[in-house]
Amino acid sequence: MNYIVATRGGVFCFYRKDDALYWCEYASDGQWYSPQVFVDGGVINFTVSLCEGKILILSQSRFKVECIHFNKGNFTVNGLVESTMTGQYYGLSLDDSIFLVHNIPVTGEFSQILMSHRVEPLNVWTDNRHLGRVIPFGQGRPFETVPVRDQHFLLFYLAGNGSLVRDLGYREVYGRLMGDFNLIQHNISLNSPSCHTFLATTQDIHMAYVTKGLLSLTLNYVKKDAGGLGGKVSVAQGASISSPLLYIHNNNINIMFKRGEDFFVQNFDGKSLPSKLEKPKGIEITKSRFLCENDGFSSFFSNELFVNSKMPWEVLMLDGVLDFDDFINLNLSNQTCHSKKRLHVGTQEDYNNFFNESL
Repeated sequence: MNYIVATRGGVFCFYRKDDALYWCEYASDGQWYSPQVFVDGGVINFTVSLCEGKILILSQSRFKVECIHFNKGNFTVNGLVESTMTGQYYGLSLDDSIFLVHNIPVTGEFSQILMSHRVEPLNVWTDNRHLGRVIPFGQGRPFETVPVRDQHFLLFYLAGNGSLVRDLGYREVYGRLMGDFNLIQHNISLNSPSCHTFLATTQDIHMAYVTKGLLSLTLNYVKKDAGGLGGKVSVAQGASISSPLLYIHNNNINIMFKRGEDFFVQNFDGKSLPSKLEKPKGIEITKSRFLCENDGFSSFFSNELFVNSKMPWEVLMLDGVLDFDDFINLNLSNQTCHSKKRLHVGTQEDYNNFFNESL
């Protein structure tokens, strides 16, 4: 997975190529500077997070995981784990510590163990929590993290109980506090492809995922807000549906997706059918995560973008909504379309009650 990170101090791209990690910066003239290596080899996986302007990269090789704090081209590297690595690690940089989530594969078993920790200064691990069993989504991604704002994010995964049952759901996390598992769909077919996209604001959660039926694939959409979990909507069906991507434009939720070799967009304005999009010729398209330091969101909001797989800093706005310069300016502006709802977190009981009753 590639990452494009927009902060008030600059816009950056981080990606892996040939087992090395690269970064580049978006210049004021609308161009990207040449990519540079910051980890020169041995990388099998990495994740990037953004919290209150702080960018944290977890770089994973076969024998260690390193924390890399990024600040406008400067990298500060600290060791996190030294042993044989087979899971995935995600960390969020807090004021005085790191909140860490990772999975532990179990030999001979289909499901894996999901854990969370708080890593204090001097690499002291505390608040160790066993979160149950997780069945990996596939493609080296056992779970997905979806930012909401600052320390608040969602942890999506397929919960397992040691059997082949897969329940899609999520937990909500704010700093060191964590809510219970929230079920979205029970017992998703094992033959369903690992195609999904999630988008969260401070008001609601949007989810789209592909399931497999007897004869075809179905792209499903579900929304959760203060009124609870909405009904499942069938967006598209067919033999080859993949790469769904959610975004909000002018208060309307949209889903871009791929059917065969063509891209489509569905606008949930209650009127339109999926529209075919023009694909750039000769370019292989892939997804990139998009992290943005904003105060709510502007008229265009997304957690993911489509990019050129060979030049992952090159963003492709397939539906022609706006160009990348406008997109960045809108996302970093103070313009908001929804009222902000700052969480007031008290005790763990208060926190759990908030999420059980409000979302």
